[in-house]
Amino acid sequence: MQKKSYFLVFSIFLLFATNSACASTTQLPKIENSSASTSTALATNVSTTVTTTTTTSIPVFLIPTEGESFEAVIQLCDLASNSLQCEEECFTNDSNLAECVDEAEEIINAQKPQKDLGSDLPATSIISSSASSENTGTLDEETEKTTPNAAENAYKFLGSYSFSDNKFGTQITVDVNESVRSIASNALPNHTTGDFPNSGNPNAISEQDVIYEFTTEPVYTGSSTEVLTTGVAINGVKFEPGTAESISCASGEFYRIEALQETYNLGLDSNNAHVQPTGEYHYHGVSQLLIDVFSTETDLVHIGFAADGFLIYYSNSGAYESGYELKTEPRTGTDCLATGPAGGNMVSISETVPDGTYTSDWVHIGEDGKLDECNGVHINGEYMYLLTETFPYIPRCLNGQVSASTVAGGPPPKPPQPGIGPPPDLTSVAETLGVDLSDLISALGPPPPDLESAALKLDVPLSKLQSLMPRPG
Repeated sequence: MQKKSYFLVFSIFLLFATNSACASTTQLPKIENSSASTSTALATNVSTTVTTTTTTSIPVFLIPTEGESFEAVIQLCDLASNSLQCEEECFTNDSNLAECVDEAEEIINAQKPQKDLGSDLPATSIISSSASSENTGTLDEETEKTTPNAAENAYKFLGSYSFSDNKFGTQITVDVNESVRSIASNALPNHTTGDFPNSGNPNAISEQDVIYEFTTEPVYTGSSTEVLTTGVAINGVKFEPGTAESISCASGEFYRIEALQETYNLGLDSNNAHVQPTGEYHYHGVSQLLIDVFSTETDLVHIGFAADGFLIYYSNSGAYESGYELKTEPRTGTDCLATGPAGGNMVSISETVPDGTYTSDWVHIGEDGKLDECNGVHINGEYMYLLTETFPYIPRCLNGQVSASTVAGGPPPKPPQPGIGPPPDLTSVAETLGVDLSDLISALGPPPPDLESAALKLDVPLSKLQSLMPRPG
């Protein structure tokens, strides 16, 4: 009994010493947004076993025999405007103590991140460190967590970070050093994908070895530059909205087939993504699973990095509208030949109405209050790009300075194999296509050349490039 009395006196003295400055009130407030430190300090399974001590001169305090209950109530009452009065009431009897413990548990449960079980979100191991060179926040200590929550994601991915996902095989390491963000990725997404190969896409997803280097000090020029790869998502999967499939007409018209349309089956999954012949998975539009993984409590979700260094966001509310609309004039073109899923087939184009099947069906109207030609906008003095549910879905151009070093394609090409002769003379091919020889060689890449990618980069019909290229051997 003497030991308990000593503990009682010590507890009362400690409570008065630490809470004497609190305002006077006897009512516990409703707590809606308490801090993360409070939620981690409260025990989720607390004991209500107590030892009773009575007195007629001071309020009755029931000192729990197990530290968890005592600590839980102390932490709960710290949130009240008069913590001393709160503790007196909580420790008055078993019933009050149980009610206080229950309220502590309710706060914990309310603060736990709610996971959408239907979205199949992964438990991603994240290691984040470093101070970002950008003015949106600093992480001082290295931390390891599961899939990021709302409060942390606001600036977690602006500095150096790395994470892996054992379920999906995702591996990405981002290093921010001075003014350069280096991204090394295996290009495997950290969410569920569709089945590949499929009827519209004959390619299987495979692990890659890709490296990107983007500036962390972007410069807005206001002069748009067309790009093949807009940027990279936080999970290391690239944003590449354009396609290699097209329609070429004998009368001179050229139509690029859009990935998100209903005329041609390009084998996209529910993430608006599919696989290139190299095995690389990439996004052509908004992936809701990607958004869910990195979503925050704010409207704008940081979702990736553009090749010019500006950040890419998604608006949960859809508050930022695309400035593109469908053209009203009918299409023109005769004797039109398709490549890709309709390869070798003649397509009727003349006098058809633009419906979004082809990239050229769309025109930017430049209306005030809508996103610019590159799906970008200035918010609070900062320029950023938006993914949208309507065309262009992912920006097709960039308004910042873009250098050749901003996109790297992974490991260096293999040296020529023995017995293979010198590269063919492509001078006549370049002249016929109306492009520089150096641009043609760069677009084709190392042997074997990727003609579909080259046609997209050069903005020339794939069928024409195929017919002009010399045969191997």
